[in-house]
Amino acid sequence: IRPFGLAGVGIAAIVAALTVDVGIVAVGACRHLGVPFASFLREAVAPALPGLLAAVAVAAGLEHWHFPSTLAAALGQSLVAGAAFVLLFLPFGLRGLLPARPAVAQITVREAITP
Repeated sequence: IRPFGLAGVGIAAIVAALTVDVGIVAVGACRHLGVPFASFLREAVAPALPGLLAAVAVAAGLEHWHFPSTLAAALGQSLVAGAAFVLLFLPFGLRGLLPARPAVAQITVREAITP
């Protein structure tokens, strides 16, 4: 812990979690369901990448601009980074995941109520 400090502990936890969750659990689940792992990455992980990159960039920028010294400041910065994720995930990440919207006939109110 000494050479890397608390950041080293966080990085080690992320590496361990990703190794287990992606390397073991996700691969096993894909095998069990008969889904190719590449398809899983393309359809489930790739759509979240724009939002993830935006959230990481915003969080790093906020941390560089003003390191949070209180829990409230850390929560506030987390909310801003989360909002950045949502703002990019909704238009870009969900675009390919949602079914196409069926065409709606354009009619006037008069046409709708006239027998």
